This record gives sequence, structure tokens and C-alpha cells, in this order.
Amino acid sequence: MKRTRIAFAAAAAASLAACGNQPAPAPQAPLAYVTEYLCGDKQVQIGMAGEETVLRVDGADHVLSAAPTASGAKYVVEGAGPETSFWSKGDKGLLTLSGAVYPECTQTGGAGAAPVEAPANWTARGQEPGWMLTVAGGTADFIYDYGAQGYSTLLPAPRAIEGGIEYFEGPGGLAITSIAKVCTDSATGVPYPDTVTVAFSEEVYQGCGGDPLALLVGADWVVEDINSGGVVEGSRVSLAFDAVERRIGGRSGCNAFGADYSVGGEGIGFGPVMSTEIACKESLMMQERRFYDALALINAYTIDESGALVMTGAEDARIVARR
Repeated sequence: MKRTRIAFAAAAAASLAACGNQPAPAPQAPLAYVTEYLCGDKQVQIGMAGEETVLRVDGADHVLSAAPTASGAKYVVEGAGPETSFWSKGDKGLLTLSGAVYPECTQTGGAGAAPVEAPANWTARGQEPGWMLTVAGGTADFIYDYGAQGYSTLLPAPRAIEGGIEYFEGPGGLAITSIAKVCTDSATGVPYPDTVTVAFSEEVYQGCGGDPLALLVGADWVVEDINSGGVVEGSRVSLAFDAVERRIGGRSGCNAFGADYSVGGEGIGFGPVMSTEIACKESLMMQERRFYDALALINAYTIDESGALVMTGAEDARIVARR
């Protein structure tokens, strides 16, 4: 499968003389996955125009082809007379334009995108083919093709995009997009906070990223349904997840309770419940027992499109809660 690119219109026509009634030159269409460099006093953009890697400099676009190199990624313009090329090495580069070699290039960012703080330790994964990406300390480790192949590199700082961030290493490297949108792993059914796309080596990999626990912690979940039987009107059943102690606590409509919990690749599970022993009216005591019994059977969860936490388990156990 070819790497997905953002299509754009053809490059603008050559500039016309600025005189008489001749039309003004048409603006160049933006490149996709663009990275900007400063080579001495020369501003350079490297990006994608459809399926082609393009060098944009001095208002002209040059279509690049990959060239063999011992390190980094080198691209040349074929059949253009004296060599025109760009050789990227991480956030540095070397520009040769019509045979003239420019001072070492330094990456300055991307068009319309400002650097943002990188996650300290972030993991993404996907299926068919199986892959895993770990970003830590500015280094990316990408294991793909069901673990048969791997690639490690230093990444530039991520850049803010609508709804998330992106990393773009440069031509021949990783292009990573992470959107803050709930993603469900196709193999395990576990929800993750980020929807991730990784483009590398002419392939596009789709999957999920971030810590699943991030979807659960941070606020109380108020239960609105237990085993499709609702909750007693006027009562409050709630639970809150503690990320450090790996315990939940809350109210059952009558008593306060607590229990251990675990979240992993196989779903979610809760340990035995411990609660206070306050006597309440019968309807609340019955609800409390239904709630505790359901918790003991829960083994899976998801965050639905409305943002509700839906936990399910054996014997048709089902708890729906909302923040």
C-alpha cells in the first residue's frame, strides 16, 4: 500500500512580467508534511506534492528522487544538469542547488505549525500488520511487520495540528500524526486516548496511542445504569479511579466503597469490594448489591461516542457511567 499523501493542486505557473495588464502570478499550493530549513540565507521547504517529494526554494519546485547514501536520506533532482539535491540528517541538512553547495541547513519548523512539548514517554500500536511505536526522550523506536523489522531515530520536536500533534522527520523518515480522539484496539477492544497514523517506507499504519488509564482518571464517573435497570431516582452511584494506588472509590447510593482494579491488554477487572455498613432503605440496599455484583463480573470497557464509560462482563453485567 502506498503511503497516503494529502493531494494538492498543481504548482503555480512561472511568474509573468509585472507590467501592463498581465495577470499576477498564481500562488503556489501548500505542500503536505512540510519541513522548513534555513541553509545560510536560503529558505528551503521539503514536503509532499501528491506522491512526489518536492524541494521548494526560490519560488520553484524540484521533484526529488531517493539516492543511495550511507547515512541520513539523500534526494536528487534527476536530469537537471548540475546537481540539485537535498541530504537530510535528523534536524540538519545539506543543500546543493545547480551545483552550488550551501552552508549546513538547520530545521526551523513547519509551515503554520509551532513546536509543542513532546510527551515524556508515549506508546502507540496497531494491527494487521502488527506494529508498535515508542517515543521517549526525543527518540522513536518503530517495530513493524509483526516485529520482523525495526527503525530507530531522533525525532524533531512535535508540531501542533488541529486536534493533536505531528512529528515529521523529513524525506524518507517517519511521519507520525496523533489526534486526541478515542481509538479502540481492533485486537483487544481496549480504548486508547489517541488515534494514530504512522507513515514510513511507503506504508501507512493505523492504530491507537497513549495510556488507556488516561481515559479513566481525573474525575468522578456517575453511574446512570446498572444491568439495564437504571438507578434509583435521587440516589448517587459513583466511582473514581486512582492511577497511583490502582484503586477505585465512590458511593453506591447508600455506602462508600473501595476496591482494587487492573487495566491492561485484556480489559479491566475489579477486586473484592470493601464498604461502610450503613443501613439504608430497601431499594437502595438492593441497588447497592446489584452494583457490587456487577462490578465483580466486569471484564471489558469502552468509551462510547457520547463520552460514556460502558463496562460489560459475564452474565450480561453492564454498568454505564458518565462524567
